[in-house]
Amino acid sequence: MIFKDRPSQTDWSARLKLLQRRAGLALVWERIWPPIASLVYVFALFVIASWMGVWLELSLWGRIIGLSCFGLLTLICLFYLLRLRFPSHREALARLDRDSGLVHRPASSLSDVMVDQNQGEETKLLWELHLNRARAASKRLKVA
Repeated sequence: MIFKDRPSQTDWSARLKLLQRRAGLALVWERIWPPIASLVYVFALFVIASWMGVWLELSLWGRIIGLSCFGLLTLICLFYLLRLRFPSHREALARLDRDSGLVHRPASSLSDVMVDQNQGEETKLLWELHLNRARAASKRLKVA
């Protein structure tokens, strides 16, 4: 090929996979902490109400209604936690591209493939140039 100074595929692909995994974990954390925080808040409110002796002051029906409200809030928080969807491969790459602030989406570009392999030599050279530029830009990828 024309491009001799191309880094080996294992160098940039291993780094890209590591950064993609980190971006995916960041997305998971961003999706999982709001339902967990809500669950902690509901538990904290229940403990505060218990320490203040609210349950001792209420009638039987007041306790039933109060505990039912806390149970319902807990179930709502658990529902949102169970509906959690893990990020896809594309979402992690998009996060990596966005966090890096680089133009032309180098992380997503490296996972692209040429649709028609039977193109002319000029098209293949342009594709190879595109990939080389994306590999060079991938050295500056980072996860915020």
